[in-house]
Amino acid sequence: MANVFSRFRGQPSAPSSQVSPRPVSMDVNRLRRATDEEIAAAWPAAIAQYGLQTNPDGTPVITADLLPKAEQKWVKAYRSTLGHDIHGERIYGHPGSGLSESGFGSRQVRSGSRGEEVFAKLLTWDGVLDRCVSFWSVWNIEDDGSKNDYGTDIDCVLKFGSHIFLVDVKNYRAGLDYHTLIPGHAMFCVYPVARVVANDPYVFSCNMGIAQEHMSEYLSDSGSDCTVESYVVLVPGQAGEATLDADICWPGGIPAMSYSSFVAMIQQRFSTDPSYASTEPTWEEGYLASLVKLYEHQTTLSPDEARDRTLWPRPTCDRAQGIEYPNPKRAGKAKSGTGKSAKGKAGASRRHDDTRGESSSSSSAATTKTRKPATKRGSTVEGSPSSSRGKSTTRRKASNLSSIPTVDPATMSVTCGEDADGNPVEVSFSGVSCMTIAGANRSGEVGRTFALVAALDQSDDVDLRIIDCKRTSQFSAFAEHAHSYARLGDGLDLVSGTVQDAYTSLNSRLRKLRKTGVSDYWSVPDHAGMPLDVMVFHGCEDLFDKFSADGESDVDETEAEQLSDIRRYLRKIIDEGAKAGCCVVLSTQNPSAKAFPADLVESAQTRILYRIGVKGQSAAMLHGVDAALARKATAAALAIGETDFGTAVMITADGLRENIRFHALNAEAIKERYPFGG
Repeated sequence: MANVFSRFRGQPSAPSSQVSPRPVSMDVNRLRRATDEEIAAAWPAAIAQYGLQTNPDGTPVITADLLPKAEQKWVKAYRSTLGHDIHGERIYGHPGSGLSESGFGSRQVRSGSRGEEVFAKLLTWDGVLDRCVSFWSVWNIEDDGSKNDYGTDIDCVLKFGSHIFLVDVKNYRAGLDYHTLIPGHAMFCVYPVARVVANDPYVFSCNMGIAQEHMSEYLSDSGSDCTVESYVVLVPGQAGEATLDADICWPGGIPAMSYSSFVAMIQQRFSTDPSYASTEPTWEEGYLASLVKLYEHQTTLSPDEARDRTLWPRPTCDRAQGIEYPNPKRAGKAKSGTGKSAKGKAGASRRHDDTRGESSSSSSAATTKTRKPATKRGSTVEGSPSSSRGKSTTRRKASNLSSIPTVDPATMSVTCGEDADGNPVEVSFSGVSCMTIAGANRSGEVGRTFALVAALDQSDDVDLRIIDCKRTSQFSAFAEHAHSYARLGDGLDLVSGTVQDAYTSLNSRLRKLRKTGVSDYWSVPDHAGMPLDVMVFHGCEDLFDKFSADGESDVDETEAEQLSDIRRYLRKIIDEGAKAGCCVVLSTQNPSAKAFPADLVESAQTRILYRIGVKGQSAAMLHGVDAALARKATAAALAIGETDFGTAVMITADGLRENIRFHALNAEAIKERYPFGG
């Protein structure tokens, strides 16, 4: 069924020149941006041609204040689009995930990301992604086929059989008329009735022209018979669709059009050429997949290597393999792929490999409530003599530390516990981009996590970011000490800003590593002179529960956008953080599928699980862990006695360690460091 926009837009007619493939030929060395002088010189002709209103000095009136009235049908259509899921035959990457490296400001990054999300959802709704292979945030390439080092990318690549479309998605102002200002270099938009220019002129980048030239020539020289075409597409908004003149094109002759014209062109291709509906895998798919920015550590495949499908990175959606795209509101119910995944050439690709954890119990975990421990009236918490009701009765006396543990600057590890034999136990952040910490209420999880975070907070070798999702919390003690502290109760925008700052830091760190010739943050003793960057979410269930899979969440549109941004940025940090020395820590006393979204925790390298009340509480936290190992960890966590505060199991790359007793801080140690909190 066509998307809701098609009910109102009529049947747009694509220019006849766009119905058949139109190769773009150019000399990339001659492509350039228009100058300010050229823009100023072009206005008089545009004013005369389009009857634009002018200022006394003869320049056009430019204002963003005459907002076009958003008709209810367009508002409803746009909101319906945002609520739609993304799915397709095969999808690599995530819409909008590469914009942080573009050099744009935060507002432009956010607008661009939303535009690519809308584009993907509309293509899904119109059935286009079901008939092609799509790639999102793809590295632009050099003429030798290698990815460039400038951060520029192609928003979307669509492969229909032997036909490849490179698409630059623009989330420009909707409901306006767009005209050429300088052919092939700049355009402007006007309010149709007032004849007033609505925005500063849009000066075109040469990126798509360069991408078209390099991609088409490289594939052709490599023996590919694929055609390559490039387009700029403006997506609709709450004010409807933009109307573009047919002569608008980017440098190199790249045509620009509205979304409805673009999809009408594709539908016409489908109806006249059956080859467009083919999704059979070819080596070109493997090559393009290796350029997707999501797979930061994936080596760009040569044509010969791309013919070996075992080297391809794992798709984020693959219908044949049962891999569903991680749509946020369905993340708790998403099914793990059951097919055998492709093995990538580097660590990040391997982290995306399919797993066979206890995903079948994840959905039930979402509705499981923590069982309240049975204690006799009047008994204390930390020293309660209450029975463990069938669990292990071997009680281990709680041990509180008189000083905050230190961080080893070489391994970025904290010694904060001991095993059953009294040997010290470390929690290491080396090579860790995601750590999950969970336990039932009154398991000792909060106090032990506080001690671990206090060690990070005290170290000069760590930049600590705190997202405190609880209304009242011991973690407020870090507000005056941590690198940054945001409380969910003070507004979701503050949380989103903190996460985006961490995302920006990730990309800055990766660029620094590349420039200094360091392959990995952990490969040199001084870590390239950068501190460890850790972002801790305390009580994460209060944030992620807003992604309720039951669809009954009452978040408004702005909050939904912010929540979507947070999830997208966190995925990127987790996917690439191990190489850059960045880690996300998710902690909760209410472990469930809502507290631990599957697409975030599936790649966690370290998991600490304190006592749980029921088996289902471990399922979401252990998503991505081998099924046999997950069962063993769950059994061990269930066996912990209700008075064995701070006892946990830990899963790392070295395997499972049971019966670990982690330490809390005593009151004096807390008061010394945090006299006004904690």
